[in-house]
Amino acid sequence: MRHPVLFSIPLAALLYGCATNPVLSPQVQNYWQARPVHELERQLGTASQIDPQGSGKKYIWTQEYTRRVTIAPGHKVAGFKMVNGRNVATTINGPAIKNLQTVSCQITATTNARNEIVEIGSHLNGLSCHSLAAKLYPPPAR
Repeated sequence: MRHPVLFSIPLAALLYGCATNPVLSPQVQNYWQARPVHELERQLGTASQIDPQGSGKKYIWTQEYTRRVTIAPGHKVAGFKMVNGRNVATTINGPAIKNLQTVSCQITATTNARNEIVEIGSHLNGLSCHSLAAKLYPPPAR
């Protein structure tokens, strides 16, 4: 009989991006609060998407990658859409399953009618946003 921890190690490694949620600290929130969104665009580049949001807008910066994933035989996999588009829980028997997986993350900024930032957030889908989030920290005080 195999040890349950050994089963979970590859799955934990696969899901690592989901678990590394960059917390946008109160320091970051306070720094960007009421600043013009063009200052944030200067830090992160042009937004991937801009949507109307009430009297303001929601700016979205997205990172997305497609990666090749191999799941070895003998591992129990749950919660992945892997078989004919159905969400299944199964033990992999036979050859390893090779699949493409798209992972993404987003940093969002909601503005008011004057284009001032009222909220900054993040949405993760298997990928951490550390490279984007690091650009949000205020410069050190002089």
